[in-house]
Amino acid sequence: MTPEEALRHAYSQDIARLPEDIQGMFDADAMAAAHASGQKHPMTGVLRHHMMVGHPKYVPQSADEFEQQDRMLGGYAGEVWTREQADALGRDPQSYEFSPGGKMTADAEARMRLHDDIQKAHTAKATSPTRGISSPGGFIPNFAQHQSTDEDVRTENMARAAQHYNDSIDRRKASVVGYSPETSHQHYDEQGRPHGDPTGYPSGMNHPLVTLAKEIVNPENAAGSLTTKMGGVLSDGASLFATALLRKAHGVDADPMAAAGDAAVRSQAADFNRTYPVVANDRGWRENNKLIEEGRGYRAKSEGMTAGDTWRGAIGNHILPESWNGQVPYLQPVINTALSFGNGMADGSGAVGSFKAIPQIVRGVASGVARSGVPGLARFAASTANDITQHLTKNPKYLQRFVGYNVDEAADVTNLAEGGIEATMPRDPRSNSQWSADQHTEEAHRQHAIKKLEGMNEQIIRPETNVTKAGKWLSGIIH
Repeated sequence: MTPEEALRHAYSQDIARLPEDIQGMFDADAMAAAHASGQKHPMTGVLRHHMMVGHPKYVPQSADEFEQQDRMLGGYAGEVWTREQADALGRDPQSYEFSPGGKMTADAEARMRLHDDIQKAHTAKATSPTRGISSPGGFIPNFAQHQSTDEDVRTENMARAAQHYNDSIDRRKASVVGYSPETSHQHYDEQGRPHGDPTGYPSGMNHPLVTLAKEIVNPENAAGSLTTKMGGVLSDGASLFATALLRKAHGVDADPMAAAGDAAVRSQAADFNRTYPVVANDRGWRENNKLIEEGRGYRAKSEGMTAGDTWRGAIGNHILPESWNGQVPYLQPVINTALSFGNGMADGSGAVGSFKAIPQIVRGVASGVARSGVPGLARFAASTANDITQHLTKNPKYLQRFVGYNVDEAADVTNLAEGGIEATMPRDPRSNSQWSADQHTEEAHRQHAIKKLEGMNEQIIRPETNVTKAGKWLSGIIH
């Protein structure tokens, strides 16, 4: 698509969603031509408002807007798969596969991005090349170098925006990578919102750290499946156990013996974090979206202490000067990262997996899967079997395998992600007394969240995908 063709398609799609009695107010061809040439059509602002009203995240400001939103979202069941939609597929939805409602909102947001990207492209400026040994004025003064003009940059950005729009509307699975026409990634402000993003549309939640935090608790991908459904469940239980012990020591009503059960509830509730969960009962789009948002929120509130709080509860508040607020200046991020990694090792797989029999069993199963011919999975299994063979040859003794395992674990993506998040956490400004008081409130919220999840978990259907099948296979071997 050319930029004008992309704009014409986008405007036509947006106008078609409007109530029929107001569609005649807008001319897609005229609006696209004006937009592509850098002009502002007089009806652009009016259409923009209607586009926002028609987005499910928009909160209607009047009865008329409420009615219009429902009309524009006709056939929309929410950011979920309903049981009927999943049954119509004739198979389970695959990881990240758009639900009909998810595709509707993704396309609407792609159109909004296209409008913004084309507008920004008209004001783009070329940047001067970096001076170096081969640049004009550098150590080789006669070296010729092409300098892009402002017009070159604007044309390139417009073409890139149109191409990205074309790719977006053809996509069948959700993307977790941000985009802007200037680069291949979004630009963000201090709150993690894309610059220039209109309030509430789109959500602005593609900040790299936000995306990373979401993905390591999403069982649709290998890392998320590991942390929520497999060995990570044991480290989650260990975290909850330590949380309860520490809070009990600070006079909080907490039950360490409930940690295993709470970890199991949280493992089930991880399915709320799927990109488009499958709901057992269709209650209409507002209630469907509310269910998913509440499930994700309660799961987040049911977590154990952060690494920083664990440090404060066990050591920091007891041995450090009161003025330090339970934290070691400058070194606290390093301490928190080490504690986070240590908890990630609490599933015991390093010690257990280092017995020679365990990797041999895994190699045997992996070799069988490799012969199955399942695309992707077979290649992964063959690679796994080969890696284990090399591991056993290189490390014939238990201690060697144990050290080797833990070195590998240090480079595990989930540990690196969690450690990176801990390392970037801001310093906790609470005094020791305030911190202790907050533990009562946080534990009450955590227990309330677990109770809510216990009642909500049956409202989600858990489809089988290659990731979950692999998770069950590995879980059976590890445990």
